[in-house]
Amino acid sequence: MESIIGDVYTNLGMYGEADPLLRDALQTQQSTLGRDDTETLTTTNRLANLEWYQGKLADAEPLYREVVERRRRKLGEEHADSLRGNYDLASLYMRQKRYAEAERLAVRTLEIQQRVLGPEHPDTMASLNNLQSLYYGQGRYAQAELIAVRALEITRRHFGDNHPDTNISRHNLATIYVELRRYDEAERLFLDAIDAKRRTLGENHPSLCSSLWRLSSMYQKQGRYQEAESAALAAYRGFVRAGVEHDRPVAVAKQLVTLYEAWGKSKLAAEWRTKLPTESETNAVKR
Repeated sequence: MESIIGDVYTNLGMYGEADPLLRDALQTQQSTLGRDDTETLTTTNRLANLEWYQGKLADAEPLYREVVERRRRKLGEEHADSLRGNYDLASLYMRQKRYAEAERLAVRTLEIQQRVLGPEHPDTMASLNNLQSLYYGQGRYAQAELIAVRALEITRRHFGDNHPDTNISRHNLATIYVELRRYDEAERLFLDAIDAKRRTLGENHPSLCSSLWRLSSMYQKQGRYQEAESAALAAYRGFVRAGVEHDRPVAVAKQLVTLYEAWGKSKLAAEWRTKLPTESETNAVKR
């Protein structure tokens, strides 16, 4: 029970409350059930997640590695739990910019999942998107595009045009097209995603706001300032109304400052600059 409650606290961002519960649960399970027990490894993985969310990547790594090695030895390389452990460790390597290690593990995991679970299984799709993010983060946009196109085809066929996963796939492919300067294709995908999200999620959903924000950034790159302003303002209002993390509205406000400066509207740029946190406020948030 301590492990489950600790995991809930982690997901709620209550890290100080989660830590002693997970450590106590892990110590008890290791002494009574053994290190290879399924429950013990689940708690080990939960503690690794907690360290990750707090930015303690060096502390998370040995925990993830232990989970991967013990599950692989006990359950076999192709067991679903072993593959999920691989996914977590590959994601950690990506965050640490250890791209070669991340790619080897991500590609191997995806190959097994496609063969054992099938190409449309949720775990397979998660690994597919993970590999796409890996390529995108390295600027390998052509490879990222191949995976993103495939992901969109699968989600559209499996879930339909209006499903959240389909819209995420549209959004991801659109962001790749922006980097490739294929703006017409990107715009169509963004607008399709925005329309579907507006109808299914509502005007202020963070996912809709993220697509509006990305579309605004693209319009700004193209010098389409009026369209960029409209999309950015909608994104900002939506983020604020949805009560999402402070950093997202601030990021949109920063974009609006640069937009109005590029547009030659210095008065509006100054007005939006007042919405940005001061250096002391930023440092207080970091602490």
